[in-house]
Amino acid sequence: MGTCSTRSIGDESDVVDATNPITRRGSSVAIVTGKSSVRYTYSTASLNTRLMTGGRSGVCGLNNLGNTCFLNAAVQCLSNTAPLTDYFLSYDWKADVNTRNPLGNRGEIAASYGSLVHKLWCGSKPSVSPTRFKSRVGKFAPRFGGYQQHDSQELLSFLLDGLHEDLNRVIKKPYVEDVEDKGRPDVVVAAEAWRAYLLRNKSIIVDLFQGQLKSTLVCDHCGTRSVKFDPFMYLSLPVGTSAGQAGSLHRSLQEFTSEERLEGDERWHCPKCKKFRNASKKFDLWKLPPLLIVHLKRFSYTRRGVRRKLTNNISFPTTGLDLSAFCVGDDPDPPVYDLYAVINHHGRGLGSGHYSAFALNPAHNAWHCFNDSRVGRIDERDVHSADAYVLFYTRMTKQKKGRDPALLERKEGAPRVGPPSRMPPAAPSEADRELSTRSIGRSNSRRPSGNSVASAGDVALATAAAAQGTAATQAAVMGDGAARAALGRRAAAA
Repeated sequence: MGTCSTRSIGDESDVVDATNPITRRGSSVAIVTGKSSVRYTYSTASLNTRLMTGGRSGVCGLNNLGNTCFLNAAVQCLSNTAPLTDYFLSYDWKADVNTRNPLGNRGEIAASYGSLVHKLWCGSKPSVSPTRFKSRVGKFAPRFGGYQQHDSQELLSFLLDGLHEDLNRVIKKPYVEDVEDKGRPDVVVAAEAWRAYLLRNKSIIVDLFQGQLKSTLVCDHCGTRSVKFDPFMYLSLPVGTSAGQAGSLHRSLQEFTSEERLEGDERWHCPKCKKFRNASKKFDLWKLPPLLIVHLKRFSYTRRGVRRKLTNNISFPTTGLDLSAFCVGDDPDPPVYDLYAVINHHGRGLGSGHYSAFALNPAHNAWHCFNDSRVGRIDERDVHSADAYVLFYTRMTKQKKGRDPALLERKEGAPRVGPPSRMPPAAPSEADRELSTRSIGRSNSRRPSGNSVASAGDVALATAAAAQGTAATQAAVMGDGAARAALGRRAAAA
């Protein structure tokens, strides 16, 4: 992927307008970066010719330091985010570090993360310990400082925010007032709001992960309409209200963008009526980022204040996620995405479960299961399970490049775990087929685990995974030796 070296990028004559930092040229993404006006260009084609030599190329485990699986899973997904890792390995990212940002972490989160990514991609060990990185995270977010289990999505949110502020190229943030629509066209208000946001926020994280939501409020009494455009880092989508009810990503997006009623204690304070009024509220996607993170809201609180998990099986496409029906912006390029990583949560309780990750490694161009220190190849069809918690998608360009045959060659250090599943993949729902293949017009309207031998908990976890998934998934969760023994017992019993 990268070259395990640091070099400067861009030149004075190669400039992209900072108010529109991302431009598409074929399969590349041109991004303004650095304290001067220079351009960072990530290209999928460049990855094909810049593979690592002598390193693990991201196929490297992270040792569990004691209930740090939540951290390991999030890091592995970001490590396999090609343009972000390319940025940390191949470019002078230290030139972007903003040690004077009062909202940042004095550059320590970026430095510790960059060092960890270098070990995962350029080191020779099959697994490394994220000790220093965890220490830096705990320093600036004390809630993650101990050895209790935490929500991986919350850690991911902190990490992306921390990287953004540490790498924010705005040295002195100006005061910016909220942008009001005042009856103007949406395209004008949205552009003004985005420019205002960029006056205070410019980083590789903004360039890659952040988009824009349109929020519309309408007063029932007088009809006053308020439209705002706000940035977002990820979409938090509902997964259904009934435990065990099957659903799809398409339905979750429909629910997210459906009209919501604000009544009772949630009434809106209408600026014209100057009173709290019943109102309607609606979210729409306006501007979508190159990399889209989707958080499935699996955890909710009961009336007794207990956090419970919704185990609904949510089907989602691995290729061709078309968001045209939900995006009302004026982007000429179709918002079509392919999946490249998943954070999984196994078990029923947030504090007692286990996290693992599936990721499409960009150097090997193959899906892997990252289960703390254990890493193994899996088939793409094994990625779907009821344990999926956070989905990572990459936006496709108009002309999707074909896969480089050289990347398909099996490499040392990336063993395939378990035999191919004999079970047929689950048939996609009608909604998913529609979401993946149909071109839709725009709407006019939002544990720790051991490092070698599998424990009894691992075996139970893998057994549960096998009941929902395949033998390959079971092998990846349990580890090679234990998986082979378990698969052998299943074969003998059959």
